[in-house]
Amino acid sequence: MFAGPLNGWPGLVNLQLVSLTLRVSSRFTMRKIKRLWNGQGELPDKVPIKTRATLRMGGWAKIGWSPESRGFCWWYEQLRPEPRVLFGESMIAALDHADSKAVRVHLYAHRYPKSHESLKDRILWHALLLLEWDHQKFTTVVELGLVNGVGGYAGKSAWLDDIEHPCTQLYRLMPDALKLPWNERGSEIRCVDMPFTTSDEFYAHMKKHSEKGELKEADCRWVAPEHSLTESVRLSFCKRSDIARYLVNYLCADTTYDQLTRNCQTMAADLFSLLTGKSDVQPFHAVCRPGYSSKKHRFLYSS
Repeated sequence: MFAGPLNGWPGLVNLQLVSLTLRVSSRFTMRKIKRLWNGQGELPDKVPIKTRATLRMGGWAKIGWSPESRGFCWWYEQLRPEPRVLFGESMIAALDHADSKAVRVHLYAHRYPKSHESLKDRILWHALLLLEWDHQKFTTVVELGLVNGVGGYAGKSAWLDDIEHPCTQLYRLMPDALKLPWNERGSEIRCVDMPFTTSDEFYAHMKKHSEKGELKEADCRWVAPEHSLTESVRLSFCKRSDIARYLVNYLCADTTYDQLTRNCQTMAADLFSLLTGKSDVQPFHAVCRPGYSSKKHRFLYSS
């Protein structure tokens, strides 16, 4: 076992060494892989330079950051007197205002600023949901993104006031298990409590930090923000703890990410449909609609 951390990543610890290999070649033969150790027997006394070590985490890492708390989902309660980050199944019982009910849900979409926006950039939209609660003290952003896309990027998130700080409060509060290299083939769901009590306040905040405000384009966080859908929540079981359970279930059922078929837009459409009872909800942009079929049932069942 390699105690770690590996390459400075706090989450890459307690890794099992699987094999040692070396790429060898000569003037007269093609390059080939020589296996120095295959996981059995004694390790070699000496290891040549450029040897490649293959290490792996436990099997639980396929569906979560901890064997005790499944699910690639985290919740940043930044408005508490003592802010904190909860993750996985353990967050369900630990959330503040756990009995508060969602009363309204909104779907927003935006693009990210690029110095030179390509045609592809113009059709890639990020979608998210904003939840309003019956206590009317704050709202919550719910979005899907690349797994470890925030923890692996020093806690940078457009929803944070200190996004430009070298070490954001979110990153300082994140458990080390969440600080890993991001994976473009995996997904996570992020929930962030926001200091806005209404959707109008939230949308004004988005426009302020976009080209619709007074900022220079280089300083914008979002491009072309749109408030796409809004509906009352009709689902009977809609407490914060219920929604946390739905999100964990959804990620345990499928942890993959695909830019067209399994992304922020498909998750937002699935959850919006579940909460409102609307059966005709589609991903925000037309490019993600062909072949889309609702997977909202995955919120309801444990895997």
